[in-house]
Amino acid sequence: MEEKKKSIMCIIREMEKDAEEIFPISSRAYILNLISYRLKDKEPDKKWGIKSDQNNGIVTVTRKR
Repeated sequence: MEEKKKSIMCIIREMEKDAEEIFPISSRAYILNLISYRLKDKEPDKKWGIKSDQNNGIVTVTRKR
């Protein structure tokens, strides 16, 4: 049976503390908006950090708390 791919929002919301996830750099603006506005209200007890690596074309999201 084919497994459904989780959305970026689901992946970020379900991250454990100190976990890292890597996404394509094309998703950077969406991730910044998601964390800054949508998840800030829905998940006030959680905090994430973002690092962009343009040379490798990736964005690394880290859950800080």
